Amino acid sequence: MDKGGKSDLYYSLFGSFASEAMNLNGSNERLKKYLEQIMSVSKPEGVHLHCAVILLSRLGGINRLSKDITDNLHKNISKPGGMSPYTAFLSLLSYYYSGNFKGLYRVSRRLKTIARVKDVPCTVAAANLVLQHCFGRPVEEYIHALQSFYMKNGSFGAVKNAPVGDLLSTGVALYALKVAGADIRRIAPDCLEYVDSLYSGGGFCATILDPDPDVEYTFYGLLALGALAT
Repeated sequence: MDKGGKSDLYYSLFGSFASEAMNLNGSNERLKKYLEQIMSVSKPEGVHLHCAVILLSRLGGINRLSKDITDNLHKNISKPGGMSPYTAFLSLLSYYYSGNFKGLYRVSRRLKTIARVKDVPCTVAAANLVLQHCFGRPVEEYIHALQSFYMKNGSFGAVKNAPVGDLLSTGVALYALKVAGADIRRIAPDCLEYVDSLYSGGGFCATILDPDPDVEYTFYGLLALGALAT
């Protein structure tokens, strides 16, 4: 559920990943029923489409993916013009979990046409770094770009010159840097202290200005801790 108590595919994906990381699988059957209900009454689009593909692949098996869903996935990376790093990253995850290796190849071919936009948010810079690393491309430029979001207090900001850091940006930045082989040992102690400061009531909250934990940010807190583990 989100903070308002409403369930949706987006939060369900975060909850599913976090539950698996902590070996809490008792909710899988209920989550499968929720997926069946959602897919029977709606056709997810955008980020919810990717959430549906990943959840269906992980919980129900790739045979549960309908032709409509896979066709919609292909449309996302077949549009003319430059593809955004965020779309490419979501497509990478969706094709990976659904075992669609032709789709992964399509994403790799489209990397050359990814739109190069200055002043992208930290999350997009992190997605771009992971993409480049996954397909064996040089990453130094992307590592430096992501490191520029570090705020020297253990956090990463959503944008450059952000007033405060946030757990989402910190989690994805640390994960991307760790995956790409960057040395994060120098900042690790401060990052651990920052992540710990956002732990509250059995979960994690978004920033020091938002003290209420939820499923999404609990996932990002665990992601950050996993990246910082030696």
